[in-house]
Amino acid sequence: MREAWTDERLDDLTERMDQGFAQLDARIDKVDARIDRFEDQVDKRFDRVDKRFEKVDDRFEQVIDRFERLEVRITSRFEWLWRLMLAGYVAVVLSLLFD
Repeated sequence: MREAWTDERLDDLTERMDQGFAQLDARIDKVDARIDRFEDQVDKRFDRVDKRFEKVDDRFEQVIDRFERLEVRITSRFEWLWRLMLAGYVAVVLSLLFD
């Protein structure tokens, strides 16, 4: 190994380092481009997933509406049944009282 650095050797080193950094910059640019393409693909996929979830949300709204209608029907039928049973009890009590 030489002990002294000449201007010519320093210039060669500088040139090699500049070339190396230029190659590194080019490789980083390629990686950046690949990452950008990947991000675009992921964004498109998420957009599709969002649209599918919107459809699922709409379907859940329909299911919720159906359950609410069912709840109203069941409640009205229980009320009707309760009234019928009350009328039956009243009829039984009256028949026992006036027998």
